[in-house]
Amino acid sequence: MKKHTKIISLFLIAVLLLSVIALPTSAAWNWMTATGAESMDRGLSYTVKRASATITVDGKVSAGEEWQYADDSQVFGLSVVNVDSGHPDAEHLLTPTFKAMWYSDGTDAYLYILMNVNDKGIASVGATAWNGDLFQGGFDENGDGTKELALPAMYLGGRELTEGQVSGISRFTYKTDDRRTSDGTGDGYTVEMQYKFKNAADCSGTVLMDLFVTNYLESIQQYERYSWNGIYDGSHAVTGDLVISADLANPNLAVMTDDAIFYNGETAIASRNKDTEGKITLPLKASERTIAGWMTMETTPKFYAPGAKIDAGSTQIKLKAVFAAPVTSTGASIFIGDGNKLRFEATLPSLTDISSYVTEAGFIFVELAKLTDAILADGVTAEELTAASVEFSAVKAEAIAENIKGVATAKDGDTKYAAISYIKIKYSDNAEIVIYSDFSAENNSRCVSEVAAAAYNDRTSVKTEDYTFKQGKDYGVTNFEIMSYSPYANVQLDVLKKLGKIS
Repeated sequence: MKKHTKIISLFLIAVLLLSVIALPTSAAWNWMTATGAESMDRGLSYTVKRASATITVDGKVSAGEEWQYADDSQVFGLSVVNVDSGHPDAEHLLTPTFKAMWYSDGTDAYLYILMNVNDKGIASVGATAWNGDLFQGGFDENGDGTKELALPAMYLGGRELTEGQVSGISRFTYKTDDRRTSDGTGDGYTVEMQYKFKNAADCSGTVLMDLFVTNYLESIQQYERYSWNGIYDGSHAVTGDLVISADLANPNLAVMTDDAIFYNGETAIASRNKDTEGKITLPLKASERTIAGWMTMETTPKFYAPGAKIDAGSTQIKLKAVFAAPVTSTGASIFIGDGNKLRFEATLPSLTDISSYVTEAGFIFVELAKLTDAILADGVTAEELTAASVEFSAVKAEAIAENIKGVATAKDGDTKYAAISYIKIKYSDNAEIVIYSDFSAENNSRCVSEVAAAAYNDRTSVKTEDYTFKQGKDYGVTNFEIMSYSPYANVQLDVLKKLGKIS
């Protein structure tokens, strides 16, 4: 009888459980257009320039962020007051403004908003986390009249609402820095927001947006509402123009007259002048992301490691960031003919650009239980494992290709093995480094018994090209006890049942 050997893949699917938490409602709102106030559509426009790096969303202007280079918007208009407030001619108590920038990491695009509100006091209205001063807004990222995001009431009062707590919000995060006081002598508050574009390509034209601020006065029935574009129609009207500009917000970078210019994709993200020795030290990261190195943008390019010091030459150098960390695929495979082996796979992105510099690719395998929190925090590498005296095996791939495979020998069926893929790079200046994949215990570790059990239970109710073997009750599984189709013949299922410890 001919012996059949088949490779069986296990790919575990994470199930995301989404829960919607309904927001308690505050007192009923009765909005009206304020007579004589700035309630007309002002047709405002704001030019949004590029940031050269990601912005930390913490409610504050953090060190190194480029908010200082972004212009202030027009002062928000007083658009509505409460009809029962007794203040139909309410004074323009607040003068809110915002700043905006955008940023792309080469894959996704983000709009950043920093809103400043000069509200000095917290109204004594029995306000809770659900009842008090708030902000709202809306974003129409491609100007087609359909809002990609309509913000519900985002309350101040010390409680930040996460995406999971607010129904309908996606691709949006924010933090507040609340400096209001109960005696009315505070320094206002700021809100820092990040909106991730649903379609990164939309970050190239005009985005429609409006922001609304609600300020409570003497009671919960007395409040006033401001908006950037000065209009509110009860539906979060999105009417102001955010014009996306290719110019960098930082004028020092926008000129780009330095000796070296660094790019992430098509975007110039930094520049640098040579030192007294005529050399340039290359950045360790690009746009706050770890990179494999910098490649010169010339007919015959050269490739250098992050942090390398290179000769600047007599003309301006342009270099682009290369992101080439390998990616270990989710899951693993076993060989029916040899039940003590696990096979893992990985992909090598950007291999076309740097194939001539990659000298080796492969995997390191280690028992999952031996990975301490300290090792996981620093990143699982051969150097970390050696320093921690943790035994591991290294397996070199047979060939350097877009997809590589590596086989780990298991000591038993229940010990989980972690797989970390790697590539070794030799740069133009002969420096060498090893770049490792990220590691997730959920995705990148497996044991023989769980792979076998999942393969045994892999059934369909309809025969297909891949599921050709009809099974009866003797090889049934839950919900397929009477009849099912498997990719494996009975003799193979017998092996899987034993390896998977299925009774």
